[in-house]
Amino acid sequence: MKAKYIRDNGVDDLTQDSIYPVTATENGCLEIIDDTGIKCWFVSEKFEIVDTVVESVVHKYKSRSKVGIDKYGTTLDRDDLSVLEWLNHFQEEMLDGVLYIEKAMQEIRKQQ
Repeated sequence: MKAKYIRDNGVDDLTQDSIYPVTATENGCLEIIDDTGIKCWFVSEKFEIVDTVVESVVHKYKSRSKVGIDKYGTTLDRDDLSVLEWLNHFQEEMLDGVLYIEKAMQEIRKQQ
């Protein structure tokens, strides 16, 4: 299991946004080995259990959003496109995705 510290009112702590391996203990605490290798115990209510796969995808979404904002000067909250135009953008992205899959499959076949 992994967890990250829940900040109270924006107060910084040593863990910041780090995600740590944790083990639940019988007394309701979390056993954590921090960045320095020191084993610590914390009250579990101060930590949020984290799915690192979900965290990775969320990070990628945020990064892509920043790229889009920098490139187009707007967010997906824009209202100047019709539903059909949004669907056209989606279709173009999916077609690109199929091309990337085909390329990767060709490379795998070459290596086998």
